[in-house]
Amino acid sequence: MLEARRQKVDIAACPAVVFEALRGGNTELRDRLIKTMTRSCWLRMMPDAYKEADQVKSEITRLQPGWLDTKPSRLLWYQLKADWENEWWYRARNSTREEASHIIALGKDRLHKARAEARDSRQRAREQGTVFEKLSMEQKIRLEGPRSGWDGELFDAWRLRGMNRWWEALSHPDSAEGQWLSPWISSDLVKQRDDLWVSMWTREVEATRVPLEWLRWAFQHVQATRTGNDGTPVDNQIATYLPECDVFITADKVFADCVERVRPHAPVILGRGVRVPSGHDAVEGLLEAISDLGS
Repeated sequence: MLEARRQKVDIAACPAVVFEALRGGNTELRDRLIKTMTRSCWLRMMPDAYKEADQVKSEITRLQPGWLDTKPSRLLWYQLKADWENEWWYRARNSTREEASHIIALGKDRLHKARAEARDSRQRAREQGTVFEKLSMEQKIRLEGPRSGWDGELFDAWRLRGMNRWWEALSHPDSAEGQWLSPWISSDLVKQRDDLWVSMWTREVEATRVPLEWLRWAFQHVQATRTGNDGTPVDNQIATYLPECDVFITADKVFADCVERVRPHAPVILGRGVRVPSGHDAVEGLLEAISDLGS
């Protein structure tokens, strides 16, 4: 931290990385990591679902302003936002065991689902002979059958993921995504015109306005061609912070390779993936990266 201050470099702490540490089995290591990650001198980032929902809300407002909720109850939204800005970090730091139990219980089904999806994606990539070096980032798809609002033509693959994900969020307002989007967008009004929802996502939504949706798809697309592990879905979350950083330092070669594979094609500027050695040698690599940023 002293080197970062000397070089005038800010270190960002994102909840997805803290979650990963909280789920760790070694309690002594977990507690040490959490004490480091939750230092008040670090930049405390908002959760990925908050940032993604905010982009989707803005795009819906631009394209379908009639779907905005005119009589919303947003008290819980503001309370949740305030909690993530301050109190959650305090609880993670000072009530680590309790918060770890909460995070594990809350995200168990979600993480299992994400891991199953990652395994299915890798299986499809193997069956189709898709390889990392020749992977297309301009993939086009079509829906399996006729659907109201779809013109029948090919469309960008990333759009389908966003269309399904945020429909699910509006259908389940208590979900992580739903808590951030539902207080602003009326699910009843959206579902009255599901054809407009389909046409909006397949044609009208712009990647530059919802870049985190594109990033989610892109990392899942690229990761499917690499040997993965149970941390792969977490990497997909972490990727959403790349537009807010100049560099992302990691000892994970696969993740660093995926960052550099995606970066030239992204609709926004992404931080570079910088790989450092694992173990004790990581410290020297981290200090060198900070020094390079400050110079």
